[in-house]
Amino acid sequence: MAARSITPITEGRRPSGISTARGRVVPARTPQVISDYGISAYLWDRNGVYVNLYIPSELRWRRDDGTVTLTQETAYPLDDRSTIMVRMSSSQEFAISLRIPKWAAQGVKIAVNGKDQDVDIRPGRFASVRRSWADQDRIEIRFAMPLRTLPINAQHPNVVALMRGPLMYVSLNPWVETAGAR
Repeated sequence: MAARSITPITEGRRPSGISTARGRVVPARTPQVISDYGISAYLWDRNGVYVNLYIPSELRWRRDDGTVTLTQETAYPLDDRSTIMVRMSSSQEFAISLRIPKWAAQGVKIAVNGKDQDVDIRPGRFASVRRSWADQDRIEIRFAMPLRTLPINAQHPNVVALMRGPLMYVSLNPWVETAGAR
């Protein structure tokens, strides 16, 4: 079953663009992406909750068995980990699924209460930990973030950016023209 997101305040209607001074409508991608952080950080279905974004946040999730609160503490992507504290009045069984970024090809570790979990970890997918959760359970996800290079685009495969996790470090010398870069 696919995860469902929280219904945004716009009740599913999304603006198609932003009007400019000349009356044109331009795509509203950047403002929309920023405003959607709050509604796309967590998703859920009847089987569990999906952690989609690693950001300092708190989710209060009402279930038939009671309210579950997930509190996420992180400095990701500057740090290689995110910690989620589970709070509830009584134990409940469900899955907590953590998004594995596409760039995280190796070295992802998920631990619950300090014990590594044997879960299917594949880049671009969610890794699910299904168990009976108790108050004060603690989940930690860690990402290996070795430095790597990535071509800036297909037209310039030899012009690369230095990457660490999802962060791109770029430096261009303004006094040296890159062949074909214009």
